[in-house]
Amino acid sequence: MRAGELVNKELGVSFESIDVSTKTITFVDEAGARVSRRY
Repeated sequence: MRAGELVNKELGVSFESIDVSTKTITFVDEAGARVSRRY
């Protein structure tokens, strides 16, 4: 997966980044809202 790649086209959510040190994946939507999740 690459930064900017759409994860959910209907919701406009795309992959932004991954941080291996904190084990988080960050997603961003079309409005600019960012959400991070642990993996």
